[in-house]
Amino acid sequence: MKGAIYTGPVVLAGDFPPSVNTSDDVAKLKIYESPSCYGVDCQRDGQLKTGSIITGAARIATTKTISSTTYYWHYDRAWRSNSADLIFGAKFYDDCYNVQGRGKVTAEASIITFMPAFKDQMWVATASGSQFLDGATRPAGQFQMGQLIQELYVSSGKGTSALVLDEIPYVVNLDGIFSYDGTAVKEWTRPVRYSLGSFASEVALTADYQQKFIIGAAKFVLDPLTGKLFDYGTTGFLFTSRTLTAAGFRPFGIGDVTFSVQFSTTDPSDATINWETKTEDDDWYAEDDIIIQAIDGMKTAVMARPANPITTAHKFALRLTGLSSNIYIRQIDVSVTDYAQGSFGE
Repeated sequence: MKGAIYTGPVVLAGDFPPSVNTSDDVAKLKIYESPSCYGVDCQRDGQLKTGSIITGAARIATTKTISSTTYYWHYDRAWRSNSADLIFGAKFYDDCYNVQGRGKVTAEASIITFMPAFKDQMWVATASGSQFLDGATRPAGQFQMGQLIQELYVSSGKGTSALVLDEIPYVVNLDGIFSYDGTAVKEWTRPVRYSLGSFASEVALTADYQQKFIIGAAKFVLDPLTGKLFDYGTTGFLFTSRTLTAAGFRPFGIGDVTFSVQFSTTDPSDATINWETKTEDDDWYAEDDIIIQAIDGMKTAVMARPANPITTAHKFALRLTGLSSNIYIRQIDVSVTDYAQGSFGE
């Protein structure tokens, strides 16, 4: 109940894996969001674990060589680009170039890359934006370019920074990661818009076509199913929690922190959690390492009392600077006293 005073455990972090959010107030983040997080395993549903970027597969594009010229073979037709022109041949001709109609359609700017999308359209990407050629499967070849979508631009020379997954076009450019569903453009990097970092790297995009991840080479992973963002362009491992914040002027007491963990079944050795705490707007306080005795494949809860001398505050957060690779954290709780329900972080 809003305004009520509560004493007991509060979920500080959970619903892992964590997603980066540097744009919103740290007191208003969801329990799975982090203002600073990198080097986590993006494939561990419900768990926080160290990890590295996953391997993706490049888009497969069939080509045909006709009279020493390379064409892409899409929708049973040969296609290639020349400056702003998208050139196409007659349907089913793959051993000779047979012009059909005008034999080309012209984009708003020089074409950087093009590829099928939405089952029967051709996505044409330029440095000025994207256009879609509708009805690319039509035998008659009477094609027209759609309106220019400026947000969906591909920088010159960065054709591999565009990809289609489940018929949806995705692109990474200097403004972040974007997609288009046929109606509207989605800005996936809205949570990091003002500090894009790794997510504005115009790297080659690949995909995990089974688990549906978009992968930016050595820099980032996007999970379109959840909207979560994972940073791999920053070296090492770090997870920072949201900030638990008191409503109004009333501080709350900070008690034990509980880590719900699970051990790997393949590595039964003891594990370590390296962590720090922060109260108010003070510097981070280095806590004593937590050593956890190995329990093969088992789940356990580990309680630790912060050594931070400030035990009553209006704000509290923690961060993990190190985590043994053989354990997974499922949730992090903190015990509080006299905490006002309906605080900013709830």
